[in-house]
Amino acid sequence: MARLRDSGHGYDFLPASGRHAAAVLARPGHQIQRVELAAPVVHELAFELIAQHLRDLGLPGGALCALELRSPAQFSDPDFADHHRRYRSALAQLGIEVDDRTNPIARSNAVPTVDPPVDVSVHAFSHVVPVVEYEGGGLARLERTFVVSGSGEVPEDTDRYADHIVARGDLSPEGLTRKIRWVVAEMKRRLHAIKSSWADVTRTQVYCTRDVGSLLPVEVQDVTGRDIDWFACQPPVVELEFEMDCRRTGVEVILEPAVS
Repeated sequence: MARLRDSGHGYDFLPASGRHAAAVLARPGHQIQRVELAAPVVHELAFELIAQHLRDLGLPGGALCALELRSPAQFSDPDFADHHRRYRSALAQLGIEVDDRTNPIARSNAVPTVDPPVDVSVHAFSHVVPVVEYEGGGLARLERTFVVSGSGEVPEDTDRYADHIVARGDLSPEGLTRKIRWVVAEMKRRLHAIKSSWADVTRTQVYCTRDVGSLLPVEVQDVTGRDIDWFACQPPVVELEFEMDCRRTGVEVILEPAVS
């Protein structure tokens, strides 16, 4: 796996592709904070909201380091490529440089089964802030904060997902187990690449609509040692069934969007 690279904005990123970084890690003197929107906000409006939020904190657009998206339906491979062209354009408006090979932003993308958005929307975002020493028992400083991007059961470095899906089309308990184990191993690989482990993770999220309730305690929770948040969502690409991400973040807040 590639080595960590300095984003120039208070965090390092683990290169993966032009779609997203495999993970982001706050640099010394900085911390990653997560902001969840009270309701998902459509793509372009969400980037305006993010830019304003960062300005209010006295931060540049480049302080953005991770996004959690919600999409209306799963993409075909060609449609996913079109989505990424639109996505890169939105990042460019924040002054974040992205090309066909490298993207410094960690990302998850999921398709809700209940009340999906009408367009690709932002559910949450994370950004870096300089570490502030709080006095009098205030907010604690959390060391080595990070976000690991979501992964489904397929390698990221391909333009044709269908040709490389683990246990493609196999929805049996054995097939789903193979999918879950591949994704868990990918999470572990990314954590290792940022010199972290499951013990460092503060939150694990799973996205799946299949009946994996009996598998998660064994295949995920026993590995991570943590409770997990299970969302009734599909991964973003057709035929993918299981996605997962994890993070270690400092402050987490809910933001009521002030856009129409």
